[in-house]
Amino acid sequence: MIGMGNSFESTDHGMKAGFHDPRFMVPLVMAVVREAEGLTYDQVASAFEYEADGKTIKGLDTVVEFGSDHTLDSLFLLRLPCKDGVKEVYLNIEGQASRRVPYNLRDRAAVYTHGIMDRQKGAVVGYRGIRRIYSVWIIIRPLRSRANTIGRIPEKGLFGVQSENEDEITAVGPVETVFVFLGRADEPIENRFFRLMNLRYAPG
Repeated sequence: MIGMGNSFESTDHGMKAGFHDPRFMVPLVMAVVREAEGLTYDQVASAFEYEADGKTIKGLDTVVEFGSDHTLDSLFLLRLPCKDGVKEVYLNIEGQASRRVPYNLRDRAAVYTHGIMDRQKGAVVGYRGIRRIYSVWIIIRPLRSRANTIGRIPEKGLFGVQSENEDEITAVGPVETVFVFLGRADEPIENRFFRLMNLRYAPG
């Protein structure tokens, strides 16, 4: 568990280590990645690539370029089963320990996702093969009013398409930023996902 008294180095290292642990990553994917809806734990777990030990999730190169080089906390390519075979999506996970930063996190996320999108240049034909990108930010000390909630950009309706039902609009854009606002590790909560994430990452 990452506590308030830990140094930045230990907090950062602890968060990054957790991003390669399927015990935490699989529930996270099931909670935030739309393409994982309806899949089982084992199906999502098998969507990752693993190191030789079979237990540690293997990531991609974390350096992306958008104007200049930026180093991500983590980047994965998920191969999720779907009715047509396999759906591939990029998953970027970032840890954010402080609200006091001299920039807007949405802007930082935009730079990261643009860098990931740029990786696909030349790898698809007619833009039909573009993989969807999720940039997920774990906020471990959010405003109390946001604790144990998930926020998305775009929100429902933005960059969406109209379905046969005129009143239903679903976000289907190629990029989505997700903020996971944790609560406190010492406060009980019924939601199993947040209980797990708070015990692993949140301050006590």
